[in-house]
Amino acid sequence: MNRPDASAIARWLVDDLATSLNVDASGLDTRERFRELGVDSARATALIARLGIWLERALPATLLWECPTIERLAERLGSEPSAMARAAEPKRSIGPKEPIAVIGMACRFPGGAATPDAFWNLLQTGGDAIREVPRDRWDIDRFYDANLASPGKTHARYGGFLDEIDRFDSAAFGISPREADHMDPQQRLVLELAWEAIEDAAIFPAALIGRAAGVFVGAMWTDYARLLDGDPSQIQQPTATGQDTSIVAARISYVLGLQGPSLTVNTACSSSLVALHLACQSLRAGESELALAGGVSLMLSPLSTIAMSKFGGLSADGRCKAFDARADGYGRGEGAGLVVLKRLSRALADGDRIYCVVADGAVNNDGFSNGLTAPNPSAQEAVLREAYERAGVDPAEVGYVETHGPGTLLGDPIEAGALGAVLGGARPADGPLRIGSVKTNIGHTEAAAGIAGLIKVALALHHRMLPPNLHFETPNPHIAFEALRLRVQRELEPWPGAPGKRRIAGVSSFGFGGTNCHMVLEEHPESAARLWTIAAESPDALRRSIVELAANGNQGSDAAGLAPTEPVVRLGSGAHRIAVVADSAATLRERLLERLDRLPEPASAAPRVVFVCPGQGAQSPRMGVALMRAQPVFRAKLEACDAVIRELAGWSVIEALCSGDPSMNRVDRVQPALFAVQVAYAALWRSLGIEPDAVVGASQGEVAACHIAGILTLEDAARVVCERSALLRELAPGGGMLLVGLPAGEALRAADEGDALAVASFTSPRSTLLAGDEGAVARALVRLSAAGIHTARVNVDYASHCPAMDPVARALPERLQGIRPRPGQVPMVSTVLAGERSAAPPPETGSPAYWARNLRQPVCLQQAIEALLADGPAALVELGPHPLLGRAIEETAARAGARALVVASGNRDRTEPETILEALASLHEAGVAIRAQTGRASHLLTVSAKNGEALRELAGHYAAALDGRPASRVADVCYTASTRRTHHPHRAAIVGGSGAELAARLASFAAGGAPPGVVAGRAPASVRKVVFVFPGQGGQWVGMGRELLEREPVFAEAIGECERA
Repeated sequence: MNRPDASAIARWLVDDLATSLNVDASGLDTRERFRELGVDSARATALIARLGIWLERALPATLLWECPTIERLAERLGSEPSAMARAAEPKRSIGPKEPIAVIGMACRFPGGAATPDAFWNLLQTGGDAIREVPRDRWDIDRFYDANLASPGKTHARYGGFLDEIDRFDSAAFGISPREADHMDPQQRLVLELAWEAIEDAAIFPAALIGRAAGVFVGAMWTDYARLLDGDPSQIQQPTATGQDTSIVAARISYVLGLQGPSLTVNTACSSSLVALHLACQSLRAGESELALAGGVSLMLSPLSTIAMSKFGGLSADGRCKAFDARADGYGRGEGAGLVVLKRLSRALADGDRIYCVVADGAVNNDGFSNGLTAPNPSAQEAVLREAYERAGVDPAEVGYVETHGPGTLLGDPIEAGALGAVLGGARPADGPLRIGSVKTNIGHTEAAAGIAGLIKVALALHHRMLPPNLHFETPNPHIAFEALRLRVQRELEPWPGAPGKRRIAGVSSFGFGGTNCHMVLEEHPESAARLWTIAAESPDALRRSIVELAANGNQGSDAAGLAPTEPVVRLGSGAHRIAVVADSAATLRERLLERLDRLPEPASAAPRVVFVCPGQGAQSPRMGVALMRAQPVFRAKLEACDAVIRELAGWSVIEALCSGDPSMNRVDRVQPALFAVQVAYAALWRSLGIEPDAVVGASQGEVAACHIAGILTLEDAARVVCERSALLRELAPGGGMLLVGLPAGEALRAADEGDALAVASFTSPRSTLLAGDEGAVARALVRLSAAGIHTARVNVDYASHCPAMDPVARALPERLQGIRPRPGQVPMVSTVLAGERSAAPPPETGSPAYWARNLRQPVCLQQAIEALLADGPAALVELGPHPLLGRAIEETAARAGARALVVASGNRDRTEPETILEALASLHEAGVAIRAQTGRASHLLTVSAKNGEALRELAGHYAAALDGRPASRVADVCYTASTRRTHHPHRAAIVGGSGAELAARLASFAAGGAPPGVVAGRAPASVRKVVFVFPGQGGQWVGMGRELLEREPVFAEAIGECERA
């Protein structure tokens, strides 16, 4: 048949509806919504089926929700197929948005999920938390009737319920029992969760008093107020605040003393996710420095359940059968969750643990849909498109979406259709988008549904696993899963995707008033890499050790018991050795077996170690940030540099690095930052046992080298780099620099620019750095490139180490008056003095005049390296965020016929912790002694509470949380408990060698026992002073401090400083 146009389709629709509804066709308004014409869900499905037969076309069952009037539906179907796809709306202008870090979580969900760990256990084991309405809520027999039409009755007997919602320690929050009785339990619950979430974020609650911390909580029901049952005599002074939903958020702000925005958000079932979206906006706007976001929903009265039953949304068996053919409505659930949020840069600078990152999100409304509570497919698609556009994420990169997924026969297909349209199109058939719904586990928690889904995804990203979606047996026939490239997650599986690919997820939440929200989450990767060193007395013995470890990789990895601060495992001793870096047992086995047939020759003698500090050019926006999180020694030294530079220059290196500050391209920012990173690298290498036999620096790198060698204090060295870089920005007349692949004389002749260019660095026998006038640099670049000579433009806007620096060199000594060089503890080979040694420095080394020469004269790197290599084989460790001088050093070594191993501390194309370990592996195989953990770690856990009963209960919670944990997590928990928790009067300290041992002792103490390794009691009311006593000679013994030297980086660093002094 010929394709009917819009008017023909409209006439057919009017006639069909007049017949099926038994009304006069002339009375049907083509602009009225179908729902207002009397078309319910069942009639809509039948109408679409008849229309499809007439048009001889397959039509989606959800079409009436997308086109809610006769006119719109006719226009859509009467268009050419190519025009049926909605035209994309003009893109809004969206500026760069900083991601938001989730740094703390707390929750209460059905099924005993009273903590995030318990919630994850419920999810990964496929727990079903739905049960019959508890008798302490209401008499379900009184209010139940299977007949949905029965007045005052509900057809739903089941739901997801919390236990003990009547328990509340009001005294802990300074609330009187009388006021607590009048407080909606929703207020009480989120108050507890706020405290727990803040402690989970390792923040002292008291430290937030007066701070711009925002509170954004979703809540919609007022069941507690309904329990008054119209009796005005029960209304007392605390009743108004106890029942008002605005106080849900406000009471948190009041009790904790938070002075940021405080909002209770009600968009029905999307309330908590919208609250989180608003919290993220507040953080990005600078309105809040920290935010609590989440939601709460409790079922305290049968009236709200009766209302939702009459509304038509509830399932009789209380189960949400999302995306299943049996979907018949949702089961109600109750629960609450709160997360602690910070801007990512702030979280990184503060050293917070990060569960995941919120990239961005979007909120909209269904608008003109087929009824107030009818979903709108186009609006759902729009909120998805906007969320991923704002987040800067390609929808094809998303691995999983936590859907709204309530389990309704047509709501699910509408949501699936929108997901397929936005996220499914560019996917291969074998790489579908995984989808699921936490409602299948705990029911629809309504105002808390969005935060339940978000916490589920945060935990899934954290564990890199996808938990199963329950009650999925027969796919909904209205969802074309294969065509939409969707797959319901049916079992616990590792997160899909190639190794190294970032894990991204979405979370959806839709309110029944049409407010839709979608948030985009990303994992925040943490390095799990370890360095395994294996040594033996012969090649055959080494091979046997390799095979044995490869065969027991899983056990070996677990038995290592390493904290992130000690990522080195040492097995065996001897001259024959290999070192392997791996982040999993499988990778460890693979890399060990690869080495069986290519064992290195044993080193005849350990090479001398040289620290090399490069100049400007290796920087990257977030250099050092990953090491700040992974290595406490690196972070501590960077913080020390940051404090000095902040005092001198008025800005924070750490904040600039963590935020990716664009001003880091300026010379007065990048040079101090590079200096700080180089000094931190040196401290890290020393903590790993790598002590330099000599130090060398190029250009600005000599400032860090002077400090590492002990010639300048940290304060003096920081002053040099800050004044030097500030003068460069003030006085440098411009110009440029060019690296040329020729010796110095040949480079100048080939450039052919006369005095306009000068040699800035004798880099190697085969490369030279030229500097000078911008025009001369540009012309030389063209000329040399045309001649086939390797050239590279240096990313600077000034010409250093040439006559252009004369004004700066004249001004610099005056700025540096008062710095005091001193004899170094490590020899430094000067690139200013053409290779002269400075262990016993001439008077000017490190002086103000020296730094003028350092800026004005050519860098004699080649000569300095030749002098270093003249003393024999050397291992040169480049202290920079990316390799810059390695090739030049290798060229110099080759010309001199010397043995030189060059390793890089950083590489912007790899993770920072893994790059350090790879370099450490190379040094170990070359014969350099490294410090590694040997033996058994010990852990100290401190816990406290306001009374003895609470202390033992808390010990029980810790026991459950620690049992079976890897050592890195155990160390994390112990550190946080001792340094980031409020200390109450009743206290216990527990010592154990593993998580299992700590858990056993905690469990025994919780049960009333007094196990070994546990000390408990009540702290005195007055604070006792701590006095350090330093005894004289007499307490020493052979081997003292050896274990601490191997295990504790801070102890090792202090011993190293004493040794160098």
